[in-house]
Amino acid sequence: MREFLCFLLLLVLCAPFAPPAAADEPATLVDWLKSLGTDASYEARATLYGERFSGEEYRGTGPQNLALWRALKAEAADGRFPPTAATPKPAPRVREGVEPASGDATGPAPAARPPAHAPDARPGATPAGPVATRTVEATDGANRLAIELDPRAQVLSIETREVERSVRGDAPTGSLEAEILPTLPTTGGFVSAAMLVQKAKIFDDGLYAAVELAAESGAGTFRGKRALLDALRARLLAAGDVPVGPPTATLFAAARAGGRRVPTPPALVGLVDAMVEGFDSTPVRSKPIGFYTWSDALRAVFRQDRMLQAGAAEPAAAVEVVARALHADPAVRDTYERYLALVERLTNPFVGPDYRSALEALDAGEPVPTEAFAFFPACRSRETLMANALLAGGMPIEQLRLMDAFVDAVRAGRVSLAPRPDSGWYDRQQWALEPFVRPEATPEGGKVQRGPRYRARLEELFRGALALTRETHVKNLDIAVATAMAPPPQSKPRVYVGPDLTVEPHASAWWRRAESYRYVAELLAAVFGPGATATMHRETPDGPVSVSLADELRSMEALFTGAYVRSCKELGFPVGAVAGADAAEATFVAWARAASTDADLARDVRMMIPVAVDPMTGTTRSWAVLGWASDELGIRFVRGPTAVVRSAADGKALPPSAVEVVLGSQSASVAYPVFVEVTTRKVLDRDEFRRLCDAAKTRERIVNALER
Repeated sequence: MREFLCFLLLLVLCAPFAPPAAADEPATLVDWLKSLGTDASYEARATLYGERFSGEEYRGTGPQNLALWRALKAEAADGRFPPTAATPKPAPRVREGVEPASGDATGPAPAARPPAHAPDARPGATPAGPVATRTVEATDGANRLAIELDPRAQVLSIETREVERSVRGDAPTGSLEAEILPTLPTTGGFVSAAMLVQKAKIFDDGLYAAVELAAESGAGTFRGKRALLDALRARLLAAGDVPVGPPTATLFAAARAGGRRVPTPPALVGLVDAMVEGFDSTPVRSKPIGFYTWSDALRAVFRQDRMLQAGAAEPAAAVEVVARALHADPAVRDTYERYLALVERLTNPFVGPDYRSALEALDAGEPVPTEAFAFFPACRSRETLMANALLAGGMPIEQLRLMDAFVDAVRAGRVSLAPRPDSGWYDRQQWALEPFVRPEATPEGGKVQRGPRYRARLEELFRGALALTRETHVKNLDIAVATAMAPPPQSKPRVYVGPDLTVEPHASAWWRRAESYRYVAELLAAVFGPGATATMHRETPDGPVSVSLADELRSMEALFTGAYVRSCKELGFPVGAVAGADAAEATFVAWARAASTDADLARDVRMMIPVAVDPMTGTTRSWAVLGWASDELGIRFVRGPTAVVRSAADGKALPPSAVEVVLGSQSASVAYPVFVEVTTRKVLDRDEFRRLCDAAKTRERIVNALER
């Protein structure tokens, strides 16, 4: 029995990859390429992989070869691979209501993907077009002067000021530890990047929670997963002699894991009991964390869907009976395919196969493939791919420094966070964070010089924001597994001009975040039907908000578009042809003025989330945000704006010498998240983790308490 439970545990934790080859075609990617007369060398495969999965290093692993093979097979089906110089590429093969997806090995995926936005296809992506000027006034005796400041040549410098801190708690003698605050500190009238990051985090959690509940119960034109699973279980019960194995038992174990007692075929009872017991003994998989602790309904969804992530290929009869049950009912199949498409677009493409390829085989009258299908597979992420590669090389999990490795790779350009053609919302959220560690790679990057301390703070912001973003998608993401002075007298008017920033200048980050909300709005309309989000509401720990999800999505898009517009103007960078730019900027300005009353900014976002697990020792490598620390920025001109002096009365130009323009500096308070990566034997939900942080208080004590 113990050996059987260990087998089930491995099924829960792992999603094996099997070659997508049918019986009458080559069994490996290399053989398949050779059969097409194409170069199958390692170097050629690396080139093909890099063209389709930019930013990810090709190592020739099984999952990478599987992903490449599926992408190439989809292109081959459309006549686009292998390419020929004489033949133009045909238009993609499109089935009614369906579009191609590079992650699908056998054909197109259900239509739930909105039109793709090109990475960073923003109006101001190249430094061309007009820039916003600003005007300051001065007086020369009885004359009023207007000084127009043209910021096109302007360059700013930002550095974190040295701030004295008290030695706290058990920090070593001579070292200083920043105070850890449980909630985001106020920063006056300046909008810090942390404020926008937290605003997005709180909204994203609530949006995802609302979508989870709607997807479970049904909304708009979508029937819901509950109806799907109930119909499948009823069909298996009616069939009588059900093949015994994980593929069939998982459907009933998922109901148990979600807190529902449903009739179970007698032959499956023992296996279902064992699966639930093994699932419950693996908290890294079974314990709800993040916003899934807000309600019993969300806890149930988390546990049910996590149980359904286990992949199994045996026995083949059990796989086939599940596939045929899905195939037999068009409404059930439609719900299944639409939900899978929703998850792939709302989080990211799957790491392993689902039953869609089996359904297409049945459509064609072919045998069901012998793959390790998961009913609802886990989703890929760049950081999990990196963790798996590090652990596969023999690195002990306690020595894993995943965030360090990931940040280094992104900063050096070895890993690009740009969305791929099949990327979901999670990739797009990461793309919005990339400017914090690669600001010089953004179109506006040359407008700001960043000091080393400020770069370090931006890196901390990236680390914390990435961990918080991953927590939003925690259910669906795969987890890695181990194997001043007084002014002197003046003879002419003097004008003091400071940078006068009102938002931390990361224009690309704000534009990419706005794009992600446009993407989500189109996705939800495609899945639930036009107008469905007008009747949906974002969830919070206190219940749903009164404003509709449709209105909030428009507001969030406008907020971040406005932050982009304002940031471009303050940097002296072209805004470009942004539809509704003035209204979006007004939305941002109004929000910034009232930010101190925004309840979302006052919420506690402290949390921990597992990123890798060693099933043999029970140890987990986790990312944690312990709270917030504050700093002060010093912002000054490296090169100031060009000044044009005019008479305010008649607008006539005056010689530049008529006014002395003195370039000043600016101070601004900002916050950054306190992030750690730790090894622990405990999986803590938000409430448990926050109680530990409140009791331990300092970074060192919190880490010690977690690692005990």
